[in-house]
This record gives sequence, C-alpha cells and structure tokens, in this order.
Amino acid sequence: MAYFELIVKVNSPSVEIASDFLISEIGFSAVITEEEYVHLENTFGVIKAYSQEGEIEFSEKELQQKLFEKRDSLLECGFSKEDLGDWICLFTLLEDESWADNWKKYWDVQKIGQKTVICPSWMEYTPKPDEIKIELDPGSAFGTGTHPTTRLCIRELEKYVDSNTTVVDVGCGSGILSIAAKMLGAKEVDGVDIDPDSVRVSNENAQINNTECNFWQGTAVDVKAQYDVVVANILAHVIVEIMPDLKNIAKDDAILIFSGIIEEKAQDVLDATKKHGLSVVSQEIELGNGENWVCIVAKNNA
Repeated sequence: MAYFELIVKVNSPSVEIASDFLISEIGFSAVITEEEYVHLENTFGVIKAYSQEGEIEFSEKELQQKLFEKRDSLLECGFSKEDLGDWICLFTLLEDESWADNWKKYWDVQKIGQKTVICPSWMEYTPKPDEIKIELDPGSAFGTGTHPTTRLCIRELEKYVDSNTTVVDVGCGSGILSIAAKMLGAKEVDGVDIDPDSVRVSNENAQINNTECNFWQGTAVDVKAQYDVVVANILAHVIVEIMPDLKNIAKDDAILIFSGIIEEKAQDVLDATKKHGLSVVSQEIELGNGENWVCIVAKNNA
C-alpha cells in the first residue's frame, strides 16, 4: 500500500511544535524527528511525517502554504525567525506496506531519573511501586522525553517536588514537566505557554494521564501567583530576558530550574541569575546530538 512521506526542515526549537501541527491539524498519522546540532546558529531538525495514501486532503502546494501560515502565527506569538527556520517541505509518494508500524521502532519506553518513565501509548509497561508512568506519544508539542533538556528538568523535579510543593511550568510545551510534577506529588501545578497549540496539547496530555494541571496561554509576566518551584525549559536568551518575571513568581527560598540552554550560552543565564539576586545551587550537563545542554538550578534569596 502506498503512503506519503513529508519531510520538513525547521530549526531545533520548533521541531516538536511543527510535529504536533502536522498530526493534529493536518492529519498525518505519525512523525519521526531527527535533530541535528551543527552549530548554535545552524541548529535544525528534520521532521518526517507519514500518512496512508488518501488520508491527507491537501496538495503539496497547499501543505506548504499551511506550514507557512503556522510559521507566521508563531512569529506573531513572539518566536523569532532563528527559533523557527524556513519550514520548507518535500512531499513524496512511497510504496511500503509496513509503513504504519515501521516508524514506531524509533520509540521505546524510557526511564528518566530515578522515578519517571515515559511510555508511548501502544506499549505496555507496569511501573514499579516507586515509579511514575507518563503516557506521551511522539508529535506532542515540545517534549516527548527524548530531548536532553526534558530529561534534565525531570531529574531536578524529582529532587525538589513533594506533596507540599506548588509548581509553575513556564513554556509548558507538551505539558510533560507539569504532568511529571503533579505525578511526583505536587499539590498544585500551573503551566503557561505563548503558543495556543501547546496549551491545547498540554491539556490533552494531562487528561490522558489523569492529572489535574492548569494551563493557559501567556508568558511569565501573566502569572500572578508565587510558587515553590519555577521551571523554565525554553531558550537561554528568553530565560535571560524574562529573569525578572521568573524571580517575581518565585516564593522566598523557591527553587528555579532553567533548561533549554546550549553550553555556550550557559554563562549568560548564570550572569542573569546573579544580577537578579538568585544563587546557583547546581549545574548539570548532558550531551545530545553533538551539543552539550545545561540545566541550571537556582534559589531565590529574596
């Protein structure tokens, strides 16, 4: 049976937003993302989206136009051209009867940290008594657990979240960090993102995982409460820019978890923490596809 393969080249920060768009709004059945980190200014990701012949009602020209329209809407939400890339696509008709299952070989159950397990919906996994299981499929915006920045944040949440903790997730993406925080026992979890699709996907994923989190569209400046833990898995220059807002939503002695940071930009974030009266608690580094990614944990000294 014939199937369509759509290949889209986007810059790394928008890989999973584009993936979710192709699944939820265009109708592709599956995506595979292949991230490439050539250099900080030339980081990109390749998305391969698949569907059976006849499932997608749009022509190649119409698909390209819809991708451009989505890209334009993200620019209006505050993403930069450097965050997004060109979103140029290539559409191919292929013959392969096993297409519907072949893409799943790229995904597996993942154990992250000491407690957290990420499990695709088509796989079976029974968590151990001390584990939490998050069901999350590829295609969800920003965060299937495969990226080093997501893993780094979850490991830190495991250290600092308990039943007395309130958490806010700034740039919630797929909601994976919010869901993890709630499953780890947080008494209240809020998530905010500038992209309305991310808010929608976060709510859907929270429902799938039977977790009560509050998500809304906006930025840190729109958050009015203060929290015990503030997590921002976004981009280094954005963290630096909104550092005053992140500090404002942190309680006295609150923990702030910053990730999405290429090692070359880590010092910028460290300088911003010092400038705004935060003390650095720890730094963790993980290698991913040729680049070192950094997670910085800070404390609000008030």
